[in-house]
Amino acid sequence: MGRSGHRRTLRAIGALAAGAALALAWSAPAAARTQGPGEPVAEVDLSGNGPDLAASVPDIAIDPTDPKRIAIVWRTIAMTTEPQTGSRRSVCHLSRSSDGGVSFSHETIDWGMADTPQCNAPYVDFAANGDLYMGATLVARAPLNPPEGFHAFGRAAFRKSHDFGATWSATASVVATDSYDRFAQNPAIPDAAKRTPWDGARGVVDRSTGAIYVGGGYPAPPGGAAHSERFYSASRDGGETWGPIRAWGSADWPQRWDGRMLAAHGRFAYAYVAGRTPRTGACLCVVFASSADDGVTVRRRLVTRISGVDMLVHYPTFVASPKTAGTYALAVLSDDATRIVVHTTANEGARWTATEVQGGAGVTRASRPALAYTPNGALALVWRGYHEDGSYDIYASASADGRGFGAPVRLSRASSRTPESVMADYAVRGDFITAAKADDGFVHAAWTDWRGGTEARVYYGRAPLSLLLNSTPAR
Repeated sequence: MGRSGHRRTLRAIGALAAGAALALAWSAPAAARTQGPGEPVAEVDLSGNGPDLAASVPDIAIDPTDPKRIAIVWRTIAMTTEPQTGSRRSVCHLSRSSDGGVSFSHETIDWGMADTPQCNAPYVDFAANGDLYMGATLVARAPLNPPEGFHAFGRAAFRKSHDFGATWSATASVVATDSYDRFAQNPAIPDAAKRTPWDGARGVVDRSTGAIYVGGGYPAPPGGAAHSERFYSASRDGGETWGPIRAWGSADWPQRWDGRMLAAHGRFAYAYVAGRTPRTGACLCVVFASSADDGVTVRRRLVTRISGVDMLVHYPTFVASPKTAGTYALAVLSDDATRIVVHTTANEGARWTATEVQGGAGVTRASRPALAYTPNGALALVWRGYHEDGSYDIYASASADGRGFGAPVRLSRASSRTPESVMADYAVRGDFITAAKADDGFVHAAWTDWRGGTEARVYYGRAPLSLLLNSTPAR
């Protein structure tokens, strides 16, 4: 940790001749497209940590004013191989690239809040003018496998930079355990859900209006009687002041599992798994919600029923087209978890179209999907694909219209296998999410990788959009 200014370069296989494109050649699973000359698939080990730490929960953003500027945040946490209780150190980091992901600088983040020294679930985004926004869940202590009902003091935090992270504003505590008086009235939300460390912090900005939304949640244990709840607050003055704290769920559309939020074209929107809907009764149902007034009034719509959830934070993945208002995409797993099902809408959620994407040759189970729209409206999909032997790789595909996806392309150059000895650790089960963003030339991704066998590291990878689009469509 603390490798400020240290730089890592792409460790690509092949040769880079003067004026020529990078050509890579690594062994991919049968029938997965490999890259040819001029189609580089590249990756960088961002975290470089040893076996005493696990690096995970990445988030990634691309500067709309300069797509060569990429920011990735991620977290390291002290590793444990036993399901014990106690406390451990959790630290967040920022990796920045000014050359489109060829190389990165890295730094440990100092939030300047001594009462909440542990950092989890970092997020990052860019405003329309290139300002860099960043935040995380900051807690007093990060317990090992916390018992049900334990919640340390915490907050969902926010800060901004006008110079690509060279200097930062003071950290703002947007939603905290002691923010009880700022909650909007909602009788459907239990008081216990409001007294929480605000796990899984997320922040997004609407680049058309400048509105910022930051939130965190109550992380109910999977399979228990309690329901997860996510809350958020909005700022209309660049993060100087924040409005009431509102919940996603309602009496008729109660939240059951965590999800994702976004903001675009003057609309704040989120997608989550509900425990029931007025149309279906009790169910596991994906719900799309949108609002034009920061959540004062919300319209919720049923997207689809599902049979289960991918047991991790922020499911389903959910994105908005920066090109066309009212156009969104979300991704869930098929009932047998062998494929990804991408749902798209072009009319603010009134109707949805489902497209299945195969997990890849030799993939027996898909997991942790991530979506990203390009500025011109193409849709990229990145996911983890497990093989029969328990190993996994990271795959990507893309679609020009959100329906016809290209054949899967492997992004990871080596397979990973999570050690059985750490599977009891809640951070391993739930935090190894995949993150993706796209510009009009490349799809960029970040994920947690176990290729070393003992070390969970965060890797960055990219592939040309043309490579992911130009293969036989899978409809």
